[in-house]
Amino acid sequence: MFRGRGGTISDMKPISGWHFSIGMALLLALGGCGWFSSPAPLARGLSASQVKHQLLARLQSWQSVSCQVTQTVSLVGQPVQHLKLSLAEETKPAQFVLHITGVSSPIEIFSTPRDTIWYQVGSPHYTVLASLPPSSDDFRLLGTELPHLVAASHITKVHFDHNNIVSLVMDTPLPNGISAQVQLIYDLTTNTPMRIVAKWNGGTVTEVASHFEVNPNLPSNIFSFTPPATVTPAVGLTQSGTALNVAQAKVGFVVALPPQQAQETYVGIDVGQTNKGSSVLLLTYNSPNGNPLVVTERANRSGLSVFPSGSVTATETAGSLSVTVAMLPSGQEMASFVMNKTLVVVQGEASDVDALINLWGGQNSTVPSSTQSSG
Repeated sequence: MFRGRGGTISDMKPISGWHFSIGMALLLALGGCGWFSSPAPLARGLSASQVKHQLLARLQSWQSVSCQVTQTVSLVGQPVQHLKLSLAEETKPAQFVLHITGVSSPIEIFSTPRDTIWYQVGSPHYTVLASLPPSSDDFRLLGTELPHLVAASHITKVHFDHNNIVSLVMDTPLPNGISAQVQLIYDLTTNTPMRIVAKWNGGTVTEVASHFEVNPNLPSNIFSFTPPATVTPAVGLTQSGTALNVAQAKVGFVVALPPQQAQETYVGIDVGQTNKGSSVLLLTYNSPNGNPLVVTERANRSGLSVFPSGSVTATETAGSLSVTVAMLPSGQEMASFVMNKTLVVVQGEASDVDALINLWGGQNSTVPSSTQSSG
């Protein structure tokens, strides 16, 4: 039986949801009002490293956040977007609910360790994903992610004003590998991030907080999506049809759909781009067992790595396919192969990925041929 391990494609950005990706990036974060009684002192005269250390001491106890954010996104080649974002997030377990307005139709995202629901208000369908596309982590800079951002940054400038507010300028490696300059304005009296600006060659994102609460008591049902009456999961993608034809025209490579005998339930289709401008297709399904499956496709090119650095991969065969597999830290499996010059990556529960790859390859078993580490 086909068996393997998995990885992720880290540079995908959905085009139709670029404002959401940036929003997730910069807002799954900003948290903060007095969450402990004696914050570490932070004042003039400290070195940049001391400021960093003592700011992290203020952030270390963040477990959840509730915030309202106004966001301005200016990307090269795109019109400026002004969005309103409402976020409730916690770290244990890692989950959040995000509401986005300022777009033609408000968007609601509910993400839990089990799955992620994406619903555009007014649509007759909602989309179920095994997890958010990795691009949604590319700009996750603040809130419960703020300690990680600050820890990974090099502070180049510190300025205090008379209102006990500190402004930090940081050279920051964003999660997708882009190097950005980030300015964080932080109120030391209330222990509240007030404003953040992130700049890189591709654009600028500014967020201003109107409300922040750190470690609020978030009810568990806040992270559960209850669809409106008559709203159902998206279904209906076939080997031909409008949705597929539109996607095919956008990406410019041959789209590979799971074999019909796999009995996967179609959930959604999206077209995006990597941060280098390459087209990417994202297909989401539910397996016959009801588990989410994500299929990512792009034009194949030599030297392209889809697995995180350090992943242990195995190369196996499934019928006519040569398949590379790896195991994700979550326990899910990732498998990649090339079909008709299209690179296909499948992520999901190991048993579901194995069954789908076997059908795709035209046989029921594989023989491992080698094992290597992805660097």
